[in-house]
Amino acid sequence: MLKVLGLIASPRKNGNSEIIVKAMLASLPQDVNKELLRLTDLEIKPCKACYACLPAEQSCVIKDDLAFFLDKIKSADAVIIASACYFLGSHTSIKTISDRLISVLGNAADFTGKKCVTAVSYGIPGWEGYAREAVNNFARFLHLDVVGSMVVQAANPGEVAEAQTLSTAAKLAARLLDSASDLGL
Repeated sequence: MLKVLGLIASPRKNGNSEIIVKAMLASLPQDVNKELLRLTDLEIKPCKACYACLPAEQSCVIKDDLAFFLDKIKSADAVIIASACYFLGSHTSIKTISDRLISVLGNAADFTGKKCVTAVSYGIPGWEGYAREAVNNFARFLHLDVVGSMVVQAANPGEVAEAQTLSTAAKLAARLLDSASDLGL
């Protein structure tokens, strides 16, 4: 059975990032195993730049939820990542975890080939900034295959819950099941 992991990078419960991830998961067939993970619920400490994790098969020496997070990615067949744009960039949980992903360099085979789609919501017209790039790079640091991405203007909770946006989200999620690889949507 296909397992899809939805990652929410926003502290706002039932906010736009969560609505998009849940809409994508709901659009997938019933026989798909679906799981949600809030990155803001994880305790992820900053990288210490000690490089103890660089040798192959070595893990990060910091004791926190990073190993739990990486195990969730490893056990998934595909991943959805959604983040709100915070002052032109993605939520800080993306950056904090990204800084720690040097630890997966020696274990790329555990992650390579898993399809991923991303979504970013932003509030002010023209102020989407580099949030999409940050989220897509986060996926690539995990060696995931980004097969689609969307950006939607929506600041207040629930603004993404309109028919056109949810239809786009469902089409994007469908890319996790087929061989489509166009990066734009």
